[in-house]
Amino acid sequence: MDSLKIERDGSALVVRIAGPVRNPQGFYDAVKACRRTGVWSCPSGECVRIEGCDVQQDGDAVVLRLTPPAGQTLSAAGIDECVRYVVDRPAAGSG
Repeated sequence: MDSLKIERDGSALVVRIAGPVRNPQGFYDAVKACRRTGVWSCPSGECVRIEGCDVQQDGDAVVLRLTPPAGQTLSAAGIDECVRYVVDRPAAGSG
């Protein structure tokens, strides 16, 4: 990962990860696995508050639009910690 930028868009957060991410959908699947099963138990725990995620490839960057449940907001600092944690983990197996 070359850089990570997080911007607020209403209650959502837009996360832009520049640099090599092998599989954008696989990255999102890893975030889902982390928050649903506690496989990695990322330090921030903010990932449990993500209700939806739109994944897009933008050149060499991956852009995630993370949305919380209605009436809630996500912590940019917590999501930053979670994303860095997941990016630094070994690639998850498929399945």
